[in-house]
Amino acid sequence: MRLASRWLSVGVGAALLALAGGVSPASAQCAPATPCAGPLINLGVLGLQPGYGGQYVGWSSAYGVSADGSVVVGVSTIDSDHEGGGYHAFRWVGGTMTGLGTLGGSYSEARAVSADGSVVVGTSYRGDDEYGSDRHAFRWVGGTMTGLGTLGGSYSEAHAVSADGSVVVGWASIIDSQKAHAFRWTQGGGMVGLGTLGGNYSAAYGVNADGSVVVGSTTTETDITEAFRWTQATGMVGLGTLGGNYSAAYGVNADGSVVVGSSYLGPGDGSDRHAFRWTQGGGMVSLGTLGGYYSEAYAVSANGAVVVGQSVTSDYIQHAFRWTQATGMANLHTLLAAAGVDMTGIYLNRATGVSTDGQFIVGTGHGFPEAGGYDRAYLVRYDDGAGGGETPIAGVTSSGSVQDSVNNLSNAHAQTMIHQHGFAGPLLGGDKPMGLGSEAGMFASAGSFSGGGHARYASANGVTLLGGIAYARENYATAELKSSVIGAIAMQYVADLGTWWRPFAEAGGWLTANADMTFERSYANGAGIATGIGDTSGDLSYFYGRAGVVFAQSPSSQFVLSGEIGRERLKTSAYAEPDGPQNPFPAVISGGTDRMNVAKIRLQASHSFDQRFDGTLSGAWAHGFDRRTDLTATVLAFGTVRPDMVRNYDWFEYGARLGYKLTEAMTLDVFANGVSGEDGIGTKIHAGAGLRVRF
Repeated sequence: MRLASRWLSVGVGAALLALAGGVSPASAQCAPATPCAGPLINLGVLGLQPGYGGQYVGWSSAYGVSADGSVVVGVSTIDSDHEGGGYHAFRWVGGTMTGLGTLGGSYSEARAVSADGSVVVGTSYRGDDEYGSDRHAFRWVGGTMTGLGTLGGSYSEAHAVSADGSVVVGWASIIDSQKAHAFRWTQGGGMVGLGTLGGNYSAAYGVNADGSVVVGSTTTETDITEAFRWTQATGMVGLGTLGGNYSAAYGVNADGSVVVGSSYLGPGDGSDRHAFRWTQGGGMVSLGTLGGYYSEAYAVSANGAVVVGQSVTSDYIQHAFRWTQATGMANLHTLLAAAGVDMTGIYLNRATGVSTDGQFIVGTGHGFPEAGGYDRAYLVRYDDGAGGGETPIAGVTSSGSVQDSVNNLSNAHAQTMIHQHGFAGPLLGGDKPMGLGSEAGMFASAGSFSGGGHARYASANGVTLLGGIAYARENYATAELKSSVIGAIAMQYVADLGTWWRPFAEAGGWLTANADMTFERSYANGAGIATGIGDTSGDLSYFYGRAGVVFAQSPSSQFVLSGEIGRERLKTSAYAEPDGPQNPFPAVISGGTDRMNVAKIRLQASHSFDQRFDGTLSGAWAHGFDRRTDLTATVLAFGTVRPDMVRNYDWFEYGARLGYKLTEAMTLDVFANGVSGEDGIGTKIHAGAGLRVRF
């Protein structure tokens, strides 16, 4: 039977691939119970089983997809200690593949899913009969798999479900085990046989959106197999063939007006078998092939315009195809590559499901380095008319890569927070000696552009007020601060104990209000990279307390050692990444707040070289901890994704300034300051000049 033979066929396929120069099954490097989630189009597996050479391998196939492409169903290997130890139906949503269990045996597979992804139908063994004679159609809802029974015999299979999940179709054995009939199941009426066109066998493979039109294949009284279309009013009506003695219908569009499947072109064993598209007005029309002798159409979009399936090329290789009236039958691999997706090493064997709008296609492919030559379920996006542009929007990615992109987006938020310290430091006198008199100045820097002014007011009792304001722009690896105004203020008290060392305390903070920002995230697109970029606005703020000691053994030299603790916050508005060829899986990013505690240890040294020149060197080690984020990204077809790891960070802040007294009251400064950190933070250095006047 088909279910019982799947494991054997997969093993044979892997061996043939290895002999043909493909990936050796022994090359899989996965450990037991560790799913091999690939970086390309791989939806993953439920589990792994022993394969060739003692390695653990797994395979999966996708058959159905929800209306919006966010839920995929199919079948996958499960964890097992013995080869061929079972496979289960799966439901993939939000990047996670979940097994649906069985009706008691070791095997099940999901064939279709309702429009909203909540109802799954398929077939499950009820025991461990390797021939599958005791297998039943099932309907899965809310975590519970329910068998639908039979038409009196021992087995049944479910292959399609209506949009709302209320109608299930398939085929089931009747009392005579040599006969099986197509069925239509409803909650109120149960399983009802649809009969045949005179023969012993019929099977239903597709149903339209409201469950009123059923399609499949049946034997006739003239002993041929013919595609059929059934309605309550007409009963079962044959659709003919393309000239041979066999045809079968596998899919039907939303209103039941377009039927797809395959048919022999002439008598024989199917060596000339073509996919077809049937309409009431045009009848059954061949869709051709990809150059070989064979093609089958498995699914069609809601409006009947997009057909997907499988075809053999002239070199006898099976490939997934996508058909439209404008393009004809096209190799899906070729379409994706032409749209800019790096498809190196990736092969899409077949396309078995398509979303309502025709954009999202699921099926089975191979070419995954970690899969040992075994097939994996895939989800791709291809739309040749999206956005009204001439360039198709196409993409293939994985849940792991999408998750990594959201993790990196979270890191970009942290990067922006950390580098803002480089702008704020000079505004609060971080590059000048402590204990100077009152002064005011202005500055400008390049590397990252900034310009502004700062002031210091020193009272006679040791209290100093510090403040400044500046405009800034800065580019980071995955973020950009496009336009911002930062304001800073602090109060400092230095105790005069009449000694060469003086303790001090300082409290203050800075605020960047309503700044324009850009963030980007990158994810795998085939073997290449796609990037989503979005613009938003937000507020950055930091409040701190600092304490330390000023050491001054001579009037010309000063050292300052201090410790600081602060709290930083980044609040951003929600935004949407533009949809386009460079970003086939765009995301809507939530508004929210990032928070991080910061601890610093700082050392500063200042020295007057003569009556004209003086300089300051500073350095600080900083640690960001207890970081929290509200960030979520709702990614097209993948659902809501949150960062799965919110990191703590370490970085260094450093600076140097050289001053030249133009007059007793006026000093010209040249300076450089920067921030450097671990991966995800990077290095940014600002260099510039300033002029300050004492009063």
